[in-house]
Amino acid sequence: MSKKQTSRPKIEQSSKDDDPEFKKICLVSDCEKFVEAGELPSERDLRKLTEGIISIYDDSLNEDNLRKRAVDVVCDLARRYDEVLDIVIENAQKYADAQHIDDASPYSPNSFNILAKVGKGNEKVISFLGQTVQTNWGTPRWAATEALCELDDSKADTIIIGIINGKYPPKHLDCAWDIRKIERIKGQKFVERHHSNN
Repeated sequence: MSKKQTSRPKIEQSSKDDDPEFKKICLVSDCEKFVEAGELPSERDLRKLTEGIISIYDDSLNEDNLRKRAVDVVCDLARRYDEVLDIVIENAQKYADAQHIDDASPYSPNSFNILAKVGKGNEKVISFLGQTVQTNWGTPRWAATEALCELDDSKADTIIIGIINGKYPPKHLDCAWDIRKIERIKGQKFVERHHSNN
């Protein structure tokens, strides 16, 4: 009795290079190495790298650890290069605009979280966050308020005190939401100390 041998169909294995998840991991790893080495790519390459890394933390479906690594890389780059900081600000504006769409869903980390980590003492960041507070409502306003609180900066605190005292009233919501956000980060005593009884 002989066993009939059948040939198995050849299974094509996809290359890791075709795997989108693998590509994301490689991009973050490459950028981590770049940051560690302190090499300066061309401005065009820096923009492309930064936009690629931002797209990783902007995608809430990506694995949390990968998103955190992407945030760390962008923070390091934004501290070193004004071009990267400008891209982060542009992305924060896109995030703010997207949050006014009916079915928008806030996520974290986002570019406002990056600005909170790298913006202390940076006039451009504080000005953008202040403008966002003055012209937005809901999620973008709260994200900007939170970032200002986390900066622990006297210029940022001036804007926060303005929020507390009604200088920048929200367009569509009660300012109590703003106060709760500030109290959560800065503390109730901060709010009480700076609230004027006009």
